[in-house]
Amino acid sequence: MVWVGGVATAILIGVLTGLVQDLVNPSPTVAGPPVEGQTPSAAASSGSVEPRIPLSATVRVNRDNELTQCRTLVIDKTPDELPPVPELGAGEEWSGPLQAWASKVGAVDGQTTNVEVTLQGQSGAAVVLHALHVKIVERRSPLKAKTYQVGECGGPVSPRYFAVNLDARAPVAEPKSGATNFPYQISEAEPEVFLVSAETDHCDCSWYLELDWSSQGDAGTLKISNHGKPFRTTGVDLRDYLLGDGSWFPTG
Repeated sequence: MVWVGGVATAILIGVLTGLVQDLVNPSPTVAGPPVEGQTPSAAASSGSVEPRIPLSATVRVNRDNELTQCRTLVIDKTPDELPPVPELGAGEEWSGPLQAWASKVGAVDGQTTNVEVTLQGQSGAAVVLHALHVKIVERRSPLKAKTYQVGECGGPVSPRYFAVNLDARAPVAEPKSGATNFPYQISEAEPEVFLVSAETDHCDCSWYLELDWSSQGDAGTLKISNHGKPFRTTGVDLRDYLLGDGSWFPTG
């Protein structure tokens, strides 16, 4: 084959130059996102097959229980700007309609967020729950908006109750009301229900939970959040309005 005008020489030089550049400045490797329910370090390990998560978590925020008979909501609206608070149907839990109403008006939990977590194994094999960690995503100054209280506070607290002080430098889930600390053990036939009550006076905090588990030689960390988003709780000074007979009444 005949090459004309030195074209072959130019092509050869270009190819060699590209190979040298690739060796000196290799292209960056873009890692994929960590597998849900695992720690990033576990998901990043090369060539390893990650274990299937052997438990499920059902999360309900501010569900009806002894702690959610009263709630404080922080809303950047006056009472006249709010739609009516829904009335309960026969046998209906208060938390369902109220939670939907709060989301609709852009409410943020004032002072306290209660998270109920039901943990259940996926088979008859035992799953050991080693520790529950609190992770702060962001701290901001408390919201400056109107505060609305619904219901009356007080009453006993269920077992498996853990309290969290979000104002602490490193918040932890502390067992209260006779609950024992971790570890716990679950299986498909023996689930556990935990109630985590997180409080703050001095921040507008976004946060989530992490649960360390092990089962049959495997181990991992399960992230517990509000449908993929952090929980959010803001400190409040006073309650501006109380709900009574479907209407808001000023506290002052």
